[in-house]
Amino acid sequence: MVLGKSQNPPLVPYLLIPFQKRILPEPLKTDNRTDLFFYFETMKKHGWLILFIGIIFGFTLANSAGRITKKQVIAAQNLFGINFEGKSIETMLAYLSSNRKGYESMRNFPLENAVSPALIFDPIPVDYQLPKNEGLNDWKINEAAELPENFEDLAFYPLLDLAGLIKSGKISALNLTKLYLERIKKYDEQLKAFVTVTEELALNQAQKADEELAKGIYRGPLHGIPYGVKDLAAVPGYPTTWGAAPYREQVLDQKATVVQKLEDAGAVLLGKLVSGSLARGDVWFGGKKKIPGTWNKEPQAPPQARGQPLLRDWWHSPLVQKL
Repeated sequence: MVLGKSQNPPLVPYLLIPFQKRILPEPLKTDNRTDLFFYFETMKKHGWLILFIGIIFGFTLANSAGRITKKQVIAAQNLFGINFEGKSIETMLAYLSSNRKGYESMRNFPLENAVSPALIFDPIPVDYQLPKNEGLNDWKINEAAELPENFEDLAFYPLLDLAGLIKSGKISALNLTKLYLERIKKYDEQLKAFVTVTEELALNQAQKADEELAKGIYRGPLHGIPYGVKDLAAVPGYPTTWGAAPYREQVLDQKATVVQKLEDAGAVLLGKLVSGSLARGDVWFGGKKKIPGTWNKEPQAPPQARGQPLLRDWWHSPLVQKL
């Protein structure tokens, strides 16, 4: 076998080269019967030793395959900017191996996405008493809202104005949904805001919203309102990619709770929105999402930084204060 520049020689034969030179005869280059007899007698005499060395070598490799070594710990601590002395590293080896067994156990445990986390996030300030809800919320749906001269201006209407137009029958949920779908087709190539457009689902949900309204069934301010959900939430029949290339074909046969609640409220799902790869930043496997507008010309902050003002605005919003 000829080894190229990028190939590595087999390890076992390489280790046995000195041994071979000392014990084994040179490769046979004659048909002399005496030479043949001497060659095979030598192989018979020392063959067991070759076999024994091979077994020991294989056992050593198998025994050290999953073991955490001192060199690995020294290399890993550089990633964290820490420095342990030799004795400390020796002490932690047993604990590291024990911890890894625990991690492997957790990875092998079947845990569905719908299982609630052990910790609960509660944004309500300490000792704050929520006001009692006296009856149903008054969402102040603007049924006096009128259609604009330019139909596309509806895309910039406040939600409660759109809700008023739908509730009063001045526009159908289907026509409003078609408007948004057309705008997605027109602008998303530039904005890269959608991972998946759920056009068929959106049209069916909008049609259902109109049919219910014709029967006198009105589900509330979200009835017939188009929306998008980040591609972290599962929707049956459509990819849930989490913005990451390894999951771009992943389809989860379950419906996220938030999607179910919005569906129950009559909302119309336009598609799955970019959340950044694994919900980090604004880069995903399809490119980089772009959010135009004069209100934010600064580079996007990390998700955790963006969430703080969002949470503050949410907490002080009129809708939340009425809950």
